Amino acid sequence: MDEFNQPQVNISLDSAGGNIMSNFTKDNIGKPMATLFVEYKDSGKKDANGRAILVKEEEVINIANIQSRLG
Repeated sequence: MDEFNQPQVNISLDSAGGNIMSNFTKDNIGKPMATLFVEYKDSGKKDANGRAILVKEEEVINIANIQSRLG
């Protein structure tokens, strides 16, 4: 949460990831970009070794138009 108690997303990218993000946003200004929330939840089942079997859940939590180059 940010200082106004609103949801906040932070990302950290290495140099290669920063370059990819910068080029992608530069080439797609004015187009929509989604934020995808990915979570692995316990299915309640166990594998043969007794470990929890996780289920991947994905949800688009935001779609916004790219306003400017990021990075």
